[in-house]
Amino acid sequence: MTTNFYNLIDKYILGKLKDKKLFEFQSELDISPELAAEVQFQTDLSEAIT
Repeated sequence: MTTNFYNLIDKYILGKLKDKKLFEFQSELDISPELAAEVQFQTDLSEAIT
């Protein structure tokens, strides 16, 4: 995964993606099990440390 995807994951988790970027990211989540797993991992990690 590229640094850009990690930045997008962070923004997605924090609710900072809007409009077209949010739609595009959610569309990618629907077709990429690897991305979906990484988002879930990052979400779980974020919840564990807060």
